[in-house]
Amino acid sequence: MAHIFIKHTLKNIKLHLKPALILILLLTIYAQEYPPISEKCNPHPTNEIKEILNQFPGFSWDALTAQAGNFIFKLTYKNCSKLYSKFGGHHIEFLLAPDQVMLNSPRKLTNSYENFVMSTAELKKTSALIQFTSINTHFPPSPIEGTLNPEFKKWKNSFKEHLGDVYRRQVKIERFEANLKSNLELNETFVKMVNAVLDEQERENDNFALNKLKTLMENYGTHYTISAVYGGNAFIDSYGAHGAASRITYNVNFVGGDYELDPNSAEWEKSTAENAEIISVTGDFIYVLLDRPEFKKYSLSVRQKVYSKLYDHVKNYYK
Repeated sequence: MAHIFIKHTLKNIKLHLKPALILILLLTIYAQEYPPISEKCNPHPTNEIKEILNQFPGFSWDALTAQAGNFIFKLTYKNCSKLYSKFGGHHIEFLLAPDQVMLNSPRKLTNSYENFVMSTAELKKTSALIQFTSINTHFPPSPIEGTLNPEFKKWKNSFKEHLGDVYRRQVKIERFEANLKSNLELNETFVKMVNAVLDEQERENDNFALNKLKTLMENYGTHYTISAVYGGNAFIDSYGAHGAASRITYNVNFVGGDYELDPNSAEWEKSTAENAEIISVTGDFIYVLLDRPEFKKYSLSVRQKVYSKLYDHVKNYYK
């Protein structure tokens, strides 16, 4: 009886073994063709990049959100399953901007902006979002009459220079970086809201000044931002005054050279159509704008107090 039982057992194993082997073979082929997400979208850059980035103070690989940081850049490993065989999963869009502000700021975004800056949840459906953030670099705020703190400015320029050298060798940079001209005309509504804060501070109404400051931040976010969208009509958003008469010239930098073009010119449209869908710039924190001529009618002490309130509010926003 035992012999018959063993014989039937072996027969059953043989019947099921063939399909199992075929299944294992198919799974092996599939695994080779489609490696695990952890392999395809490896969130860790090369050692060469790490060595360069580790030279900078306050740099953290683990931070996925901005925490009172001064500078962020974003790497997006996009559609890894489709691009893996061709690009090794390293098709990277590179953007030098505080993108966490764009993703999560209370500021109301335009439809065009939202199309470009997807929510974190949407982005994670098709991509691995990796944000490397310089956190708490401890550079003191610049004086009210000055601009960005010189030490931080030096650090940021050095940071960008190193990144440019690395990424020109490894990836195609697909986004423009646009530098705003100093003669930018500010949005009238924005100026009125800042004046409202300064007026309350001048009257020494600290609580009213703080409430109006919070309203300002809710409408305009934490950074001085301007953007232009192409593939349609170009526009200047946020703090810049609207209308063709107030459009400004950008310096547009990308791999291959620097261009200074009129946004309304055919060459501008041609260059942007070939190289970018959207240009977006996030510049200094908004408290830097208190140094603008529009607000010089207020005493230095009043502007310094509002500057401190704005600085603290921005810092608390990222905690």
